[in-house]
Amino acid sequence: MEFAAFLPDFSDQPLRTRLWGLFGQAEVEAQRFESGGWITITSVLAGPCNSWSDGRITLTPRADDLGALFGEVFRSAFERCRFHNCGSDDRWCGAFCDAFRYFMERQLGLSAESPWFARNDSFCGQTLDAVLARPDCRDPMHDRRYGYPASLLIARAGRDYDMFRAIWFDLQEQRMQANQPLLDWKFGYSVPPDAGQ
Repeated sequence: MEFAAFLPDFSDQPLRTRLWGLFGQAEVEAQRFESGGWITITSVLAGPCNSWSDGRITLTPRADDLGALFGEVFRSAFERCRFHNCGSDDRWCGAFCDAFRYFMERQLGLSAESPWFARNDSFCGQTLDAVLARPDCRDPMHDRRYGYPASLLIARAGRDYDMFRAIWFDLQEQRMQANQPLLDWKFGYSVPPDAGQ
């Protein structure tokens, strides 16, 4: 993708330039998770919420939430993996994207300045009830779909990025052999469906 397609109408040029550099690093890392193809990211546009659709990212750029971009970049790997469109395994997309974001914030030195990182790091080792009882739990369904299952992935990897990557490929191999959804069973947790599912 050319720089011209990256937040072209965003007025904060220093933030745009910083996000562009982070995007390049995250895209290279996300491509290392490619297992069934990669959907090329063709544009990143500023918008009211963070989303991914067929290689087009919409992002709400904020200096205090730089890592939001990373989860959206990872969708290009998830959308072609063995979990996508495979029953309940597909519901783990947000968890894998958030886990990737967690590791990218750590790898790229953003964790110290990220409130998102501190909050999600503290989920590791907690039960779902403990996460939902926290005073900073303002959206229980969001934490059920994203933060809590991501913490299960992060904890299983021992907070180690290389182990997370190894688990990603191992679970896909197991999924292929089982020929049925397996993530709920492997992690002892069922990610709730989105309202539209």
